[in-house]
Amino acid sequence: MTTALVGEQESQRRQIQEALDAARTAKERNAAGQFATPLSLGTAIAQVALGLLGQEEAIRFLDPGSGTGGLFSALLHTVCPSRVKSAQGVEMDPRFADAARNLWGKFGLEVTCGDFTKIAPPPRPETRANLLLANPPYVRHHHLAQAEKTRLKREAEEVLGAPISGLAGLYVHFLLLSHRWLAEDAISAWIIPSEWMDVNYGSALRAYLCEKVSLLRIHRFDAADAQFIDALVSSSVVFFRKQAPGSGSTCLLTTGGSLGAPSRSTTVAMEQLAASRKWGRLFAESIPNVPLVAGKKTVLLGDLLDVKRGIATGANDFFIRPRAVFRGMGIPERFLRPVVPSSRELVGTIIERGPDGYPVLETPLALFDCAVPEAQLLREYPEVWAYLDSEAGHAARAGYLTRNRKLWYAQEHRPHAPFLATYMGRGRSGGNPFRFFWNRSEATATNTYLLLIPKNRLATILQRTPEASRIVHDFLSSVAQTELVRLGREYGGGLHKLEPKELAGLDASALFAALEQPPVSEGREGHFAFAVPTSLSRQAGKRGPESRVSARVAVMRGSNR
Repeated sequence: MTTALVGEQESQRRQIQEALDAARTAKERNAAGQFATPLSLGTAIAQVALGLLGQEEAIRFLDPGSGTGGLFSALLHTVCPSRVKSAQGVEMDPRFADAARNLWGKFGLEVTCGDFTKIAPPPRPETRANLLLANPPYVRHHHLAQAEKTRLKREAEEVLGAPISGLAGLYVHFLLLSHRWLAEDAISAWIIPSEWMDVNYGSALRAYLCEKVSLLRIHRFDAADAQFIDALVSSSVVFFRKQAPGSGSTCLLTTGGSLGAPSRSTTVAMEQLAASRKWGRLFAESIPNVPLVAGKKTVLLGDLLDVKRGIATGANDFFIRPRAVFRGMGIPERFLRPVVPSSRELVGTIIERGPDGYPVLETPLALFDCAVPEAQLLREYPEVWAYLDSEAGHAARAGYLTRNRKLWYAQEHRPHAPFLATYMGRGRSGGNPFRFFWNRSEATATNTYLLLIPKNRLATILQRTPEASRIVHDFLSSVAQTELVRLGREYGGGLHKLEPKELAGLDASALFAALEQPPVSEGREGHFAFAVPTSLSRQAGKRGPESRVSARVAVMRGSNR
């Protein structure tokens, strides 16, 4: 299917949408919550969501309130249609369902005419959606019959495990009930009114985003910037991953401008969000999109990235094994997390992401991580209990770290680190004792690595333009060996070691310059080429022309269709 054909179908869709909207009064449409998504907004949401999903993963698409298929159209305007493995839409209004089916059926969209909240989700995990784009019906609670409210409350409370206010609008129930339709690690993007962040009935939604999934980003449009010409409501877009939240995780809050170029942004700890009764004020405290680091002549790596040790399991041989071995034991996927192997097993310095988030390796490794109490495991997961109760399990449990945990088999969590560094090595044959990796997978890493986690404005830039990570990786890979050795320490036998604080003290002025300056020329194949001034060596604080070299770094140009 060609891009031109997608464009033709979108033109027809807009005409059909206008005709269907005109056939009903504004009052009728308000009661039904029917407000179509503008294509420009839909494509902006699709671009952000796809950046979070990963570039290569085959798409299983879901829209629980598809209307005439506007968000599916936005998806096809953003990716090659051949990448969409399956597409499911649900629409309650037969007129809209028929229109979506006729318009997009040839592109693979299957439309079910019915009430999304009453339809059973797919029974098999492998058929559930990994990408959900949704503009759910904006139906206020007073348009819902009491029997409907009771049913919706009961079913949504089963997902949340807590009471839900009877004042919650239909969009809250749509979002909560979609949980059962999603595959693990699926990305969801929801266009919903901003009111949920501060009103009492929004507490259920806030709790879900803090406790049940990994909240990645919330964008709130300015109140005066209405995204729907026929609905006077301020809008927000919420992005999250169906994944249990980890300790120390953060969320990007952006506001104003557009999704691709917000006027203000900040990164907030999930602990702060969970403790806040109202979230709107946190946007007011966000910082303008000003330079990465202001007022500093020398920018250090620690100004741009947090440098932390990887996780310590306490018993790697027990907790980390080939994924296939765990599967052969009958260990469910929900208790496995991808993990990076030893650096000796990595040939290059880019760790590619497979469709399931695991690194692309001949033998991918999994980390056993379970937060289910022992009594429940014994009752519901006998295979897991048998592994924990084995001789190897008893030996692992006796270790210092494990015996001091609340649950000895529950692992610590770190925010995802797109960059990794080894911190011990001998640098045999004149090689660099330290290596830097671009971790494009979803894998965590053990304490044989340092985790480099973007923060502040750099986190904003990389979430908005994931391919800008190439600049960071190229900078790290080109740091002079002598500079790293100077920052660290040397032990007997030529062993070099680099502590987190020492690496954080690396002069990253060159990286700062590369990320801040505009592109100087357009490269081939949709790349922008940057002239990067790099100061990679420093001796007693002295710097001169001989310490500056020029590098060319390419960054994928984002689509803006």
